Amino acid sequence: MKVANGDLSFNALNPEHTRAAITVNHFHAHAKQAGLALCLLSLITFKAWPQTADTARTTAAEALAAYARFALAPEQNLKEAPIFLGYMQSGAVHAVLNANLLFWMYRPFPPDVQAVLYAAYMGGNLHSQLETHKQGDDPAAGMSAAIDAYAGLKETHADLKIAEFEQLLEAQRAGNLASAVDALASGVKAP
Repeated sequence: MKVANGDLSFNALNPEHTRAAITVNHFHAHAKQAGLALCLLSLITFKAWPQTADTARTTAAEALAAYARFALAPEQNLKEAPIFLGYMQSGAVHAVLNANLLFWMYRPFPPDVQAVLYAAYMGGNLHSQLETHKQGDDPAAGMSAAIDAYAGLKETHADLKIAEFEQLLEAQRAGNLASAVDALASGVKAP
């Protein structure tokens, strides 16, 4: 794990730390530098993610299948997240936790909303790397999946409106999602 330019880079989630949720292996010391400790605390305490599989033995196909089930209805299928997130522990995929892209984790949204968006971002990134064999982090794929999850969350959380996601939805409709994600990742605010 390394921290550079405010991003926390890691290959693994460690399901051994808790059976009820997700945590990152040896995360605490570096998380304060990246500002993610408090954000992931809500995920660690979120009890909707029981351990459903031995993630140390999860295959790429099982991780993709779990993500596919999750993506059909992210809020209802959040129980699938430990399978594909746990697979990330194998080091087969790589994700960079950019504080600008994970902006919802720093705001007072309900923990279930944060958990769904986080799982969607990570799952979209995982899906891109395993399906397209893209080498390394794919924040555009992660944000595309998070946008889809956000659209679903809006159906069950009538008062949910997140300006950055609304802007990303517009960029996606206009075919400019990749550049909008790049701008958001670098901290550039939309007009």
